[in-house]
Amino acid sequence: MRVLSPLFSVKKKVSESPLANALIGVVGSKGGVGATTVCVNLATSLAQNLAPDGGFTTLVDANFHQPDAALQLSCQPKHTISEILARAHSLEPQVIEACKNAVGANSGLHLITPAIDGSAGTTYNLSDLVSCLPSLKASSSTTVVDLPRHLDRSLVSLFDQCDIILLVVEPNISSIAATTRWLAAFRDLEYASEKILLVANRMGSKARLLEQQLLSTFSRNSIAILPNAFRAMETAQIDGLPVLSLLPKDAYSKAMRELTDKAILNLVFLRQQRATLLQEEE
Repeated sequence: MRVLSPLFSVKKKVSESPLANALIGVVGSKGGVGATTVCVNLATSLAQNLAPDGGFTTLVDANFHQPDAALQLSCQPKHTISEILARAHSLEPQVIEACKNAVGANSGLHLITPAIDGSAGTTYNLSDLVSCLPSLKASSSTTVVDLPRHLDRSLVSLFDQCDIILLVVEPNISSIAATTRWLAAFRDLEYASEKILLVANRMGSKARLLEQQLLSTFSRNSIAILPNAFRAMETAQIDGLPVLSLLPKDAYSKAMRELTDKAILNLVFLRQQRATLLQEEE
């Protein structure tokens, strides 16, 4: 009888997960729609999903000028993404591991962030991250990237590497208009519709007409809905924890887990589609 080591068994379980080596990008339709908060809680939800099989999630903050994820998580990074970018041409796994900041106790979530003073933005840009992202992805079970909104060639290169992209929109006229422009750009890039998941954030407020307009405008798109949770967000940010960890029974946490399920379904579909295409080519 062949006996496998526990470590081998854990790796096998993680590799069989639809989240294995997945790269998920999160981008706000415009500033202030809560994309970073969505990113932090999505990464937490994915980490919780992977925990039973020994997997873990890495959250990468690609907002070099305004790295808000570390502020939300009360993280004072000892090592930052600048050390990774500086070694882009000879990047070793040990460097990546050293730059991962553990979030909470036994959470399975790590954060790679620029320096919180924004100094990375004066030295590095997204083109530096493009070449490093495959190595960052390979170092984790699942990777979530908080992406900036400036659409250029470097951001498109990052989009190309993402398995799925979450586009965060909220019920206001400017965000709805911006989302329409983003979706047009994604169509021009010929991305599969399943690669894009809209996240309608801060729903359930008094702006019912705008919420109806948002849902009707994007009725043909896959949409996940997150409720307005101002008090929960305020409490979580004061404590420096994701809502999902601090208030697991909150309505926002439940909706975030449903969002995670939607993202996993999209990942499964896209991977099956890719496998079918490869078989046809052979």
